[in-house]
Amino acid sequence: METKETLSAREFCEIMFEGAMTTKEVLQRINQKYPDLDIPLTDVNTRIGTLKRSSLVDIEYRNHGRKWRLISVDERYYERSENARKSSGSRKSPSDRVPPPLEPKEREMCELVRLFDKCVVSARCASAIGRHHSNENQNAGAF
Repeated sequence: METKETLSAREFCEIMFEGAMTTKEVLQRINQKYPDLDIPLTDVNTRIGTLKRSSLVDIEYRNHGRKWRLISVDERYYERSENARKSSGSRKSPSDRVPPPLEPKEREMCELVRLFDKCVVSARCASAIGRHHSNENQNAGAF
């Protein structure tokens, strides 16, 4: 059986249609219904915000109890959500991208920068140690 990585908009809305719930209660229902999914509360807040901003969705917020209640969702919302998910799924996150290999000149420059940085760090450390010792000498003569 294939493990799910995320909920579709339809699955999320099915949970929301179960009644008025706080965002934490929505997350609890997701965890009950889909125990293999690890969805953070921030994702639930983002999805509710998306529902709230959509003209294809009727959702109400009850300030008393701070609960959300999904009233209706147009079928086009699911279609658009699925299309958006498919198009964004093909993009890789910045951490997934592999940088292109460096040219020899670029590698050489990186090595020079690394060595320069190492020298600067050493100089800063030596300077800090020198200041520390000079302060000790000044304080010793003051008493």
